[in-house]
Amino acid sequence: MQKQKITPVLLFLVFTLLLGACGAQATAPEAVDTGIVLTDDLGREVVLDAPAASVVSLAPSNTEILYAIGAGDLVIGRDDTSNYPENVLDVESIGGGMSDYNLEAITALDPDLVLAAEINSPEIIDALEKLDITVYYLGNPHNFAQLYENIVTVGVLTGYNQEAEVLAGSLQERVENLLKLVAEQDNNPTVFFELDASE
Repeated sequence: MQKQKITPVLLFLVFTLLLGACGAQATAPEAVDTGIVLTDDLGREVVLDAPAASVVSLAPSNTEILYAIGAGDLVIGRDDTSNYPENVLDVESIGGGMSDYNLEAITALDPDLVLAAEINSPEIIDALEKLDITVYYLGNPHNFAQLYENIVTVGVLTGYNQEAEVLAGSLQERVENLLKLVAEQDNNPTVFFELDASE
């Protein structure tokens, strides 16, 4: 599979497609007897006896992937800035954003898995590990191939393998079609992409 460089505009379009998939409903996968052993983006070996049946998400990107593959019912805790899809607001908040994460609240939820991201400090991951909580660190994608890989990884961790593969394949197909359309254009319009509206 050829890796494509992610430009801000294309990344925005892909995540728009991902958000649109968050409302999709999927049947829960059957439990499997074999355990899961994956190496996360910090190089840590993460072991689960079975796909996680309960997940705390520490980042909006992870939360949206969980819902997009149909695993939203597994989310029992979310960071303050996770607000999409709208029904995730009914899930208990465990802090984060501009405030500290509530380790006591995370511990009380007793999740099978905490899904962390690059916005989370190494200190929060170390603290959760010391509390004997399984944490998987999902790095930010730097190209489309890594984005698809992140989606598939979340599917493996939660047992929604097939749903994640379908979503990743659908996004890949849409991106490839979009790249073809862009390549056929004769004019290159000027694009303003605002990263932060604050002053």
